[in-house]
Amino acid sequence: MLTSLLLSFNAKAIFLLGFVLIVLSVFQFRGNFINFNSIAQAETNFTDNTSGHNTTMNWKIQHVIILIMENKGYNQVIGSSEAPYQNELVKHYASASKYYGVYPDSLPNYIAMISGYPYITEDKDPGMLTPLKEPTIVNLLQSKNLTWQGYFEDMPGVCHIKDSGKSGYIVHHNPFVYFDIRNDDSCKNTVGLDNFFKDIFNRSIPNYSFIVPNNIHNSHDSTMAEGDKWLSTFVPKIMNSAIFNNTILFIVYDEGQKHDESGFGSGTYGVKGGRLPLIAVSPLAKEGFVSPVEYSHYNLLSTIEKILSLGNLGKGDAASKPMMDLFK
Repeated sequence: MLTSLLLSFNAKAIFLLGFVLIVLSVFQFRGNFINFNSIAQAETNFTDNTSGHNTTMNWKIQHVIILIMENKGYNQVIGSSEAPYQNELVKHYASASKYYGVYPDSLPNYIAMISGYPYITEDKDPGMLTPLKEPTIVNLLQSKNLTWQGYFEDMPGVCHIKDSGKSGYIVHHNPFVYFDIRNDDSCKNTVGLDNFFKDIFNRSIPNYSFIVPNNIHNSHDSTMAEGDKWLSTFVPKIMNSAIFNNTILFIVYDEGQKHDESGFGSGTYGVKGGRLPLIAVSPLAKEGFVSPVEYSHYNLLSTIEKILSLGNLGKGDAASKPMMDLFK
């Protein structure tokens, strides 16, 4: 009799224990589900009010990286057998098919990318010019306590204002030293590209990075194939890093083919540069999407300002809508 009672008690205890474990599992599952909802509620919404387009990001973009290549037009890159890596990126991320330079020369495009206007319209040595006092994206970043860095391959020293080697660091590919940034502590933020690798490794990439390879790797003094090969070794360092999930990398060219002044628009912010490739590489970019909208370096600046909530400089950036159709 006693044995039967003990067996009955043990069976009930085991049943009750099993029931409790099932309940706890359900609550654990519900708890996880609620946590996912909380993450979803914390998503950052970027709305382009000019087009009514609404883009919901799965998480906030904390790092914007601009990587500038040189002197190749859209058709020299997109669809070209000389650029297999970039065309592979286009398949998996977003790109723009009607993106144009601002002016048919290097320096005006670099200047416009950070200031919203081509204040200098031909390539000149910064040492021969009075530094521009107009505001740049640096002013906007500093006003929001955000970090920035300009990374220039083969630059021999911080804030260097002279070329270094025939195909090395080219100073008119560094727009920051043409502004009065070079007269204050901000200029210490223009450094060699080696620092980028250290920052990636240490997870200390700034909110805004401006990267310019040397004149071989950017395809200025080399072939499209050589530039593409360099990108195939450099870009994976970003994509395989711990920061990629909340990063957008824009690969763009400064100007198009020689004498290409196709552009679009008119007036102060009409653009006169050639048609260029632009590729947006990010987990937040639409896979394989090709935008048919006319864009320029002004729109790129406007997009960065939108992503980082910077406001604008009141120039070509303010007159140009962000490229939010590139994002999911």
